[in-house]
Amino acid sequence: MLQLRNGDTSALIDPDRGMTVRSLMVNGTELMATVPWEPTSPAINTPDPGRWVQAWAGGWQPTLPNAGFAAPKAQQGYHGEASQAAWAVTAQKDAAVVGLWRDAHGLEVHRALKLGPDGIELQAAATNGGAAPRPIIITEHLVLGEDILTNGATVEAPGTTVYPLNTPGERQQSSPWPGADRPDWSIAQAGESPARCAAVTAPNDGAAIHSGNTTVRITWDTAALPYFWLWQELAANTNPPWDGKTMALGVEPSTTPHGQGLDIAAPTGECALIEPGATLTWWVRLAVT
Repeated sequence: MLQLRNGDTSALIDPDRGMTVRSLMVNGTELMATVPWEPTSPAINTPDPGRWVQAWAGGWQPTLPNAGFAAPKAQQGYHGEASQAAWAVTAQKDAAVVGLWRDAHGLEVHRALKLGPDGIELQAAATNGGAAPRPIIITEHLVLGEDILTNGATVEAPGTTVYPLNTPGERQQSSPWPGADRPDWSIAQAGESPARCAAVTAPNDGAAIHSGNTTVRITWDTAALPYFWLWQELAANTNPPWDGKTMALGVEPSTTPHGQGLDIAAPTGECALIEPGATLTWWVRLAVT
C-alpha cells in the first residue's frame, strides 16, 4: 500500500489491487467506501459478479477494458481485467503516483494520481499497441462511503437524463434528472433509497454530493466519458456479503450508458474505440468544499 500526502489531504493507493484509491482523507473526512467483509484475493478477469464483489475492497478503481457484465467474445470478465490486477508503479512522489497496466493484446494504460489540498486528480491514458482497432469500456468505479452517507446525502446533476438499469444492466425508460423513480435519484438516504443503479448523461459542470456542511464535487472529461453510473447501496441489500451493512454511493464517469458489457456495447458503438497506435486520454477530479 502506498501513502500520499498533501497538507491535510492523504490517500492510500493499492497497486496490487487495480491501482485502487483505498482511502482518501480530506480535512479529517474519509471519502472512500469501505466494505464490511474481508476481501478475498483479487478476482482477476472473473466472469462472476459475486466473485468480483467478494474480492472488492472498496474505494476507487478503473473498470476497464470492460465494465459491467462479462464479455466472453472480448475475453473480458466482470468489470474488466484491470480492475483487480496488479499495476506497476512507474513513478512516485509525496503527493503523486503513476501506475501502468498492460494486457496480452497490446493495450497499455497509465494512471497518474495527484493529491491537492482539497482532493485528488486523475490523468489517464490508454494506448492501443495492437494491430486492430480496440473497443474499450472505461468506467471510473469511484465509490463514496459511510462518512459522507451516514446522515444522508443529496446528489446534484442538473440538466441530465437518467436511465435506470435493471439487474442485467439494461437501460430502462429515461426521464430528466432527478428521474421518475420514487425516491428520486437525487436522494441518497439509508432506509429510503433502495439498492439500485442508473446510467446518467454527464452534467456540464460535474456532479455534486451534498452531506451536511460538506460538498464533494466530481468533474471529468465528458468528451471521453459522456455518462456516469450512479450506484446506490445504502444498507439496503441484506444478501451476503452486503448483509445490510454497506454504505456506498458510486459516481462513476463512463464511456457507456449501460452495464451489459463490451460484447453488447461494441457492436452498437456505445464504447470507446482506439485505433492501432492511437492513445485515448481522460481525467477525473474530486474536490471537497
